[in-house]
Amino acid sequence: MKSAPPNSGMSSSVDVSGKGDPCSFKGADYSISWYYDKSTTNVFFEYDSPVKSGKWWSAIGIGDNMSDMDIAVIYLEDGNVVDVMDYYSSDYVPPVKDENQDWKLINKSFGVNNGRTKYVVARKMYTDDSKKDKNMDNCVLFQFGVNLAEYGIKNGELKIKKHENWPDLYKACDLKNKCIKETPTFEKDAGAAVISLPREVAILENNKTPQKTLNPSKCKSATLSYTSHWNYIKANDSIEFVLNFETSPGKSWSAITFGTNAKRDAFLLFTENRKIIDTGDYVIKNFSEIKKDRQQDWVVIYSKTDEDTNFAKIKMSRALVTSDKKRVSDKKNY
Repeated sequence: MKSAPPNSGMSSSVDVSGKGDPCSFKGADYSISWYYDKSTTNVFFEYDSPVKSGKWWSAIGIGDNMSDMDIAVIYLEDGNVVDVMDYYSSDYVPPVKDENQDWKLINKSFGVNNGRTKYVVARKMYTDDSKKDKNMDNCVLFQFGVNLAEYGIKNGELKIKKHENWPDLYKACDLKNKCIKETPTFEKDAGAAVISLPREVAILENNKTPQKTLNPSKCKSATLSYTSHWNYIKANDSIEFVLNFETSPGKSWSAITFGTNAKRDAFLLFTENRKIIDTGDYVIKNFSEIKKDRQQDWVVIYSKTDEDTNFAKIKMSRALVTSDKKRVSDKKNY
């Protein structure tokens, strides 16, 4: 949702009467529905849209125009969700990433099937960010758009490009009382596809068998319980990872490993009662023997757990090549 396209400046669909369906909207080739969960005060949005090959972004905007708009940008690649980010716009220029990331991807919700992609994102009806977030009480002017434009990656950050089409404008009223759903349930088509996992990288949870597929994807991976993407940062010759995963009650550990041998280099994170309590640089042997590396080369950039969805998000980085001679050769095995 950058500055206005050069053409007419009219949306494909405009309904600002506030008299339509308070809980859904249907565009030319997509649909979106939403509901309010009283127990968590979250508003859940489910998109159903066509798959477009390549890197494209979709959006949910809240506000009259770009001079004051709260925006959720959903990044997709070949229809698969890569990430969702919270932005704010105060002018007809590229929106700014909000310091408070209040939009969440409901990881169990997404899938690609028969040329369509479905996914669910959520945000609280009211947030603590009153200056940059719009509340969704009373009447709300939404701006919806799917596959609006391509995006790129610069210095490890996802960057949206100017949208080619105008979003649809739709006013929904009283969704807090008319769109109530007490217990969130997300259905996934039996034949739905998920992003494949590279053969050389395994993501483990406790002592479960590593999840792998035969059709690796270069810079991302996902199952029903996690999503991950990674980028090479040329400026400091490092790799940055972003991992979203479902936490477990009690004590648990998860890992990202590198290599194809029984003995692998690994980043481990430990959780207790759904909170990340520790992380570190380890060596795993036969997916059972774990030993902490004397040389700790991983740096955690940030980590956060969403208490409503029980999903944690962590971003970490490590040099592509380190001085640790015992480490797996990363240039060879990424």
